[in-house]
Amino acid sequence: MRLSSPVLAVLIAAALLLVGTALLQSTTTTVRSDPIASVDNGGPRGLLLLRLALDADHVVTVGRDAATLDAVTDPADTVIVVPPPEQSAFNAQETARLRDLAARGARVVVGCDAEPARRKRLRPLVEPSGLRCETLADTTPSSASVDVIGIAGVRTLDVLDRGRLVLDEARAGLLPWTVEDKDGRVVVASAVVGRGELVVLSSMSVFTNDGLRRADNAALLRMLVAGRGHVVVDERHHVTRFDAVVARARLQGPGPRTAWLCALLLVPLALLSWAPRKGELLDDDDGRASSAADRVAGLAALLTRAAPTTAATTTASSTTTTTTTPPPAGAPR
Repeated sequence: MRLSSPVLAVLIAAALLLVGTALLQSTTTTVRSDPIASVDNGGPRGLLLLRLALDADHVVTVGRDAATLDAVTDPADTVIVVPPPEQSAFNAQETARLRDLAARGARVVVGCDAEPARRKRLRPLVEPSGLRCETLADTTPSSASVDVIGIAGVRTLDVLDRGRLVLDEARAGLLPWTVEDKDGRVVVASAVVGRGELVVLSSMSVFTNDGLRRADNAALLRMLVAGRGHVVVDERHHVTRFDAVVARARLQGPGPRTAWLCALLLVPLALLSWAPRKGELLDDDDGRASSAADRVAGLAALLTRAAPTTAATTTASSTTTTTTTPPPAGAPR
């Protein structure tokens, strides 16, 4: 079956678009989603304020690859902040590495989240210490102020979502300190790990941009980093290559390389517009396609030349008798 020119052009254009999509996909580098607990997020639930608050008095490192923790040379001088993981869970090797740094003196601060998927990803890290993140029932107010006893400079801790902690009863007595709400549910807990500790927040909302506007929440942050010169924010599990994120990145403008590829794809599509169409004959004189106006003018010329011949033939074939009457006398000639 022979394809008509319009159908063929559409098929060629579709093929070029498919090739272009594949090229764009291959040139897209690893991109990040828009996670809630990210130090780059300036929204109410982001952690940009946390980073800015720590930058003044601490060396802050934001790690997003496997080498994040390799740069830690003095665990006793280091606080490692682990926000709720957005895209993947901590594997056994990563968990062992974090707990090893804690055993050597680091303070690891882990933030839970009310969202079930994020809580599940934190299990390998927090459950060995007898802690588990949970979410209260929907009927519970999403924001609660917790009176704090025994933490210097902190009177009331504001938790902006329904996250709470569940303690293993067998290990609850081994925890150095906890913060509980009025119903006896744990909001913050500290567990000893070797020479260091693991501090688990029931909700990272305590240290989000919204949370740190509360003076006592900021005081808790200052307490956790006091005497430590280095703060590492472990964002390895915020990295993603999900198709939806890649597509969104392309729509938002991934960069000049994609623009060049799109321009190159337009070249063959533009060449299609110069291709001869069926019915447009090339003129022998100048090689250009004869237009409809040219053809109409040629037809008019043919009709004009044919008109006298037709009249003469008609006159010759007819017989006419003419009678001449002389003009009356005295009439002007």
